[in-house]
Formats: sequence, C-alpha cells, structure tokens
Amino acid sequence: AEVIALNDGIARRPLGEEFVKNAPLAEVKALLSSQGLPTDYIDIPFTAFLVVNGNRKILMDTGFADNGGPTTGRLLANLAAAGHKPEDIDTVVITHYHGDHINGLRRKDGSWVYPNAKVMVPEPEHA
Repeated sequence: AEVIALNDGIARRPLGEEFVKNAPLAEVKALLSSQGLPTDYIDIPFTAFLVVNGNRKILMDTGFADNGGPTTGRLLANLAAAGHKPEDIDTVVITHYHGDHINGLRRKDGSWVYPNAKVMVPEPEHA
C-alpha cells in the first residue's frame, strides 16, 4: 500500500499557554527562537491521508473543501498533483467530527466532493 499525505492548508493562531501543556510558555518560545522559528504564533496544518492499495483509494479525512478560511481548501489540488481525482476515491474514513476532518465531504453548494465514495465513521465517534 502507498500512503500519501495531502495538505489542505494551515490556520495561524497566536502562540499561547494552551499549545504546550508540559512546559512554560517562556521555555517554548526560547526553544522556538533557538531554531529560528516564530515565537508569537503557531501554524496548524490540516493534513488528510490517501491510502492506495491496488485499485482501492481510501481517503482518511477530507479537510475543508471550499468551506474553510482563505488558507485552507488545498486538498483537491494536492490530490490532483498526486495523480488522483475525487471520483477515484472509493472510501472516505472520517476519524472524528472536527470541521477540518469532515467539512470537505460537501462543497458549499451541497454537492458531494467524492461522489463514488462510501463514507465510514467509527461507531464511538458517530454515537
């Protein structure tokens, strides 16, 4: 099987105490600074995964499609860059019901992004 990471974009958030629970914010900022990284914000990536196994194409999570902010919605372009089309996907596995995992199932106009896919969700999440 081949596993392809498909970035859907990022969200930039202010760096606060809530991002690292086991270290003081000052230590986190010092480490980021020592690596040449910004210390006042953090970029949160949104990444789905495509599993290609023979003729099967299983997409794990869907990103935002056209339902997110201006720095999201890149999954379909990255899927195409990897040589696949939405119609190729036969299964979509939704890991959990956060927006960055499920909003890419439908476009704003209500149409299905992956029209040939069976959508699967873990029973505990759906319950």
